[in-house]
Amino acid sequence: MKDLSFLKDNTFVVVDIETTGLSPTPKSGEPCRIIEIGAVKIENGKITKTYSTFCSCPTHIPYYITEITGITDKDLVGAPCVKDSLIKLNDFCNNSFLIGHNLRFDLSFLNHYGKEIGIEFNQKYYDTLTLARKYIIDKVPNCKLGTIADYFGVKFRHHRALDDAIATAEIFLKFVTEF
Repeated sequence: MKDLSFLKDNTFVVVDIETTGLSPTPKSGEPCRIIEIGAVKIENGKITKTYSTFCSCPTHIPYYITEITGITDKDLVGAPCVKDSLIKLNDFCNNSFLIGHNLRFDLSFLNHYGKEIGIEFNQKYYDTLTLARKYIIDKVPNCKLGTIADYFGVKFRHHRALDDAIATAEIFLKFVTEF
């Protein structure tokens, strides 16, 4: 991917999720769950729409996850189930290119839980982590989302799905315009 200018005229959806752990299928213990989804639509190089929801969770949110995200069990009371949330996310994406930061993590959860209802998030995607490693690795100490956001002057509240998705969208647009 040498020239990103062709990306300016396409529709993209930036996706971010918050979860109760690192894998939807851990080797031991309870499966980790999606507890929040955030998505941002980019059309003609501009952020045009957002989608955000908490997802109900049949298990208690681990303390360390609440410490990282600020999301509590009370936040999820009355929230839609993951299946309903994924149906809405799929409709929001509408076969657009997907964008994310370390998107493989998010896709592992989205596809694991989507599989149960016949939804696959398998459209073409771009990962800002990969873009950072390719274009600015020599200018930053690491390629974490917060570090890349600082590099581009993007301010956000980390570890909340919609905030992370908006920051990632802004970072993606910086890559598109600068490289």
